[in-house]
Amino acid sequence: GSINVGGLIGGSLKEASLEFQDCHSTAMVRGHSYIGGFAGCLENDESRPAKITDSSASGEVRMMSENNDLSAFVGMVTGACEFVDCHASGDLYSSGSSGNAGGIIACTITENGTIHLKNCHYKGKLNGSVSTGGVVGCSTGDIIIEDCSAEGNLISPISHTGGILGLMEKGMATITRSCFKG
Repeated sequence: GSINVGGLIGGSLKEASLEFQDCHSTAMVRGHSYIGGFAGCLENDESRPAKITDSSASGEVRMMSENNDLSAFVGMVTGACEFVDCHASGDLYSSGSSGNAGGIIACTITENGTIHLKNCHYKGKLNGSVSTGGVVGCSTGDIIIEDCSAEGNLISPISHTGGILGLMEKGMATITRSCFKG
């Protein structure tokens, strides 16, 4: 694939209403932009938050170009979204010199909504580029990370590397009872 590449869903448009429950992917995913083991890019309307529960992705995820976002679970999330009991494992490889990488989400963008992750876990080797996080690579807008964890090696040769969150660009981040084991 090229853009919006995911193990179960490539992408969604803002007008769609999304809810996933007990969905699982074991795909090896390759792409150039917005890549995830579960989904490439989820665009959500702030008034209708997407919800993903009891779901998982495992397998290698590899970026084949110079930049953009990759994750073991979801590459990019725009708009309000809730992730509950989601798990991802597998190694992530970014070949670029820019972009975001995260164990559960590479990049989030919200204006009026909130991204909420509860009891979500990533395990694997994460080779990122600019903003690399064990749970979330980069967040622009409000985010809540609760009872989440990441375990493995984080490698980011450029900047902004964190065990839970790589970079918070704007908005409010609330992180509780979460941990990283490297």
